[in-house]
Amino acid sequence: MVYRLLKDTKGNFSIILAVSAMALLTCVGVGVDYTNMVRQQAEINGIVDAAAIAAATQAKSNSADRRKAAMAVFDENLALNTQLKLNGQPGIHFDDNAGEVTVDANLAYQPLFLSFLGKDNYNIGSQSTVSYAIEYIPPMSIALALDTSGSMSWTTTDGTIKIDALQEATRELFAALFDSTENPTLLLQQLSSGFSTYNTDLIISQPIMSGYAHIENTMTTDPLFVAAGGTDSTPSVQFAFDQLMVSRSMASDPKWKGYLLFLTDGDNNDPLSDDSTKAICQQAKDQDITIYTIAFAAPPRGEELLEDCASDPSNAFDSSDAQKLKQAFEAIGEEIGESVVRIKK
Repeated sequence: MVYRLLKDTKGNFSIILAVSAMALLTCVGVGVDYTNMVRQQAEINGIVDAAAIAAATQAKSNSADRRKAAMAVFDENLALNTQLKLNGQPGIHFDDNAGEVTVDANLAYQPLFLSFLGKDNYNIGSQSTVSYAIEYIPPMSIALALDTSGSMSWTTTDGTIKIDALQEATRELFAALFDSTENPTLLLQQLSSGFSTYNTDLIISQPIMSGYAHIENTMTTDPLFVAAGGTDSTPSVQFAFDQLMVSRSMASDPKWKGYLLFLTDGDNNDPLSDDSTKAICQQAKDQDITIYTIAFAAPPRGEELLEDCASDPSNAFDSSDAQKLKQAFEAIGEEIGESVVRIKK
C-alpha cells in the first residue's frame, strides 16, 4: 500500500506548481515592498528637507512662527502620500547660536505584501539640518525676458492692466527674494540683474548690472516700457542668455548661479520663432542656467513654448490674472532665495 502511494505521482505537479507559485508571489511581493520602501525613504527625506528649509527661511521670525511655517510645509507634503503615517510629531529644533535648524521625523510605512506575513508596518526615519546663519552667498545673476506686445495693454480678469501687473509682480519678485534670505546685505552685494522687453523686436535691452533697483526704475521711467506691437520672443531670450554668459565670464567665483525668467502672454507671430527660442533655452540649460517661465493668460501654443523652455516642469508657472502673476513671481523669488540656504544633513 505504502509503495503504491509513493509511486503515484498524478497530483505532484499541481502541488509543486502551487508551492512554486506561492514562493514566486512572495518573492515578487517582498521585492515590490522593498522598492516602495526605498522610494518612500527618498520622499520622507524630501519632506524633511523641505520643512527644514522652510524653517530656516523663517529664522528671523519668532519661535512659534518659524515652527508653524515648517509644520505647514511638512503637513502639506505629507498629505500627498497616503501610505505614510506619522509616528508622533516631527521634531523642529532651532540652534540660534550655531545658526542651524534640525528637523527629524519618524513615520510608519504600511507594506502591501509583507503585511500578509505578519509585518504590518516599518518605521522610517529622516533628519535634516539646515544652516541659516549665511556667511557666504555665491554670486548670482538674474535676467528677465518680458513680453510687452500689444496684448499686454489688455485688462486682466481681476481688473488690472497686464503691463501694470507685470511691473508690480517684478517688484514682488525681488521683495520675496530678499525676504527669503537671512543675510539680505550679503545677497545685495552678490546679486546682479538685467532685463529686456520684446514685441516683434527687442525693445528695452538693459544689461546685467549690480543690484536690482535699476530694473524697477526703468520700468517706471522709460517711455519704451509700454505695450505695443506683435510677438517674437527670440531676440529677448537671446539677449538674456548672452548677458548671463557675460556675467558668468566676469564672475571670479566658480559657484556663480544664473537665472533666466521668460514671460509671455501670447503666441509668437511666426511659429519658427518658437523653434529658435527653444534652441536658446536649451543652450542655457546646457550651461546650467536655471530657467523659470511664466504664462500670463497665454494661449495653448504660448504655454507649450514656455513649458519646453523651463528647466523643470515645476519651473513653468501659469498665471491667469494679476494676483496669480504676483504669486508666481513671489514663488520664484522665494525659490531663488532658498537656493542660498545650505542643507548640511
